[in-house]
Amino acid sequence: MAKSADYVIDHVEKGCRGHSLPCDDRIVLEWYEVNKSRHSGVTSAGKTLLIVRDAPAALEEGDVLVSPDNTRIYVEIRACDCIVVYPRTLPEAGLIAFLIGNLHLPLFSDGKAEIYFAYDARIYDLLAKKGYSPAIEERKLLAANLIYNQIPISYK
Repeated sequence: MAKSADYVIDHVEKGCRGHSLPCDDRIVLEWYEVNKSRHSGVTSAGKTLLIVRDAPAALEEGDVLVSPDNTRIYVEIRACDCIVVYPRTLPEAGLIAFLIGNLHLPLFSDGKAEIYFAYDARIYDLLAKKGYSPAIEERKLLAANLIYNQIPISYK
């Protein structure tokens, strides 16, 4: 039988990254867990959490989960292996984005001339075969760097 949660979290303070708010604990999430409306995990102090959210906004690094007894838990996103591609031209960037987007994978960019996404050996091999010179680097896949989130609302 599964152990019950030490904390049921239903309140998130958004956008606390870079602030010096005191936190009692932290939880490290995988990039693909940030959109879940219901998620369980274990904090660095060994406390079991059940995160229950109605809000559609993804959890982001720097958010603070607040328990009913006001325990504050900092959210961190775990870095993972990513495929990074450095397009040489704008049309090449478009072709790469189309190729990867057609596979329904989320694409990320941090404003530099690069596109990155979670590692998949088949896609790495495909990009290498097509001459795009992909690299494997450890990155944090943050919602703020999701290319879709960088598109002006009028185009969505």
